Amino acid sequence: MAACKRALEIPEIVRIICGEEVALVRLATTSKIFTEPALDLIWSDQTSLVPLIKCTPETLWETRGQGAGSIIHLRRPIISADLPRLLFYSARVRNLTLRDSSNYIFGTVHPDFLRALDMSMPVQCFPKLSEFSWFPKKKDVFSIMRHFLGHRIRKIDLQLDDRAMLSIIPFAKGSCPLVSNFSFSAPAERVSLALVTTVSDAVCGWQNLTCLAVPDLDKIAFMHVAELPLLTDLSLTFVEATSRHLQSVGLPFWTYFPRPPIPVRLLQNSPLLYECHSGRFLPPAHQSDNPHNGGLDNIGVAGAAHHHARLFGPGRT
Repeated sequence: MAACKRALEIPEIVRIICGEEVALVRLATTSKIFTEPALDLIWSDQTSLVPLIKCTPETLWETRGQGAGSIIHLRRPIISADLPRLLFYSARVRNLTLRDSSNYIFGTVHPDFLRALDMSMPVQCFPKLSEFSWFPKKKDVFSIMRHFLGHRIRKIDLQLDDRAMLSIIPFAKGSCPLVSNFSFSAPAERVSLALVTTVSDAVCGWQNLTCLAVPDLDKIAFMHVAELPLLTDLSLTFVEATSRHLQSVGLPFWTYFPRPPIPVRLLQNSPLLYECHSGRFLPPAHQSDNPHNGGLDNIGVAGAAHHHARLFGPGRT
């Protein structure tokens, strides 16, 4: 028994035992030894704020509607006594993904409730959060996003379709210095020089990027990306040959990658869709003979670390 007790005092062993999902809740409620690691696993990945909100007193919220159409409404002002339990669990969340698909399970949170949470929660209420994804609607209170963007964040995936929402990008740049994976998308009609400039400025603030997917980059950001030692995947999802920001570069963007170039194969049926593979030099017989490629088969990206770069033309995802 003594040996068993000593083994159960090792966090790694307890986490392995708690890895069985069926046993998690039972373990969390029946044994003090398992409570903390079991709760950590239960709350580690969240796809909605609703479970956290429902940890607050029932006098604070009410659900109107059913199923996917249900909405969580605020019943009264939030007071300090309402938050400890929410913060107890939010501190365990490591991956937060907020998308419409989650509404079918949990429903949605009314914007007034989001606004109240934004004003009442501490700035760092998700201290262990390392991955954050959010595709907000226009009615969502996007300023609450600042509570999710802390210094431990490594991965950010955003889809913003409102110009005002772009204001959160500079905040992310300053609050999340260790970002290694950044994805940003917007509807085609929203992609503009201002958007590209805002996103490019944030990209220039990150030195540890390994994966980057954005609509486009300006000249300075291209030069920054070319020098990143860890970058392995670069996707530009909305590049137009006639766009003003590309014209401002002056030269083809690949000329800003100073190290030995990697041959590029132009994929079929799209003059704006390129794929680069580090170290895979295509023999002449396999190079594209697409008449629209303009001789772009020898486009290069920087350094051997850049294993994969894609450029998608408008309308491609």
